[in-house]
Amino acid sequence: MLHGVAWFLSLIYILLKGSVVNEVAPLFFDIDLVIVITASLLMSSGSAGAAVFAFGQGMLIDLLSAGFLGLFALLYVISFLCLELGARFFDLRSVQGQFILVGLVVLFKEVILVGLLDAFAFEVVLSAALFFWFGASAFFTGLIAPLIFSILSHVQTRTAGETKEAA
Repeated sequence: MLHGVAWFLSLIYILLKGSVVNEVAPLFFDIDLVIVITASLLMSSGSAGAAVFAFGQGMLIDLLSAGFLGLFALLYVISFLCLELGARFFDLRSVQGQFILVGLVVLFKEVILVGLLDAFAFEVVLSAALFFWFGASAFFTGLIAPLIFSILSHVQTRTAGETKEAA
């Protein structure tokens, strides 16, 4: 049930991000709920479910966007691998670990995105403002990570309790 809720929340986020958020927020400001949900799934369900989620959400973004097919799938798989590695150094069960690890992974994802866009011959001008937006994205995504973690943990506990009652 948790995976279904995660996929649904992420799908709603992706659809809203493509239509509403991009009109309001600056180009490189991105609250990345896909990475937050991937980290939460990594903590609660393990590597396999989180890896499938990250790859699937990346492919979904690629299919719904006009960019290169596989670009976001690659970005989110790299992000998953960074979460997997970072979870060895930061405790995803603590608020500080969630904030730091998710923030660092979002920052790393943004830098990799610029590198990939540059490799595919898209001109991205590196400036202080660009790195400011990267930092703001990482900070605010890390800030909401504990909230999303607690919501998904609550959903998991409720569905586990309902499953026990039904049995």
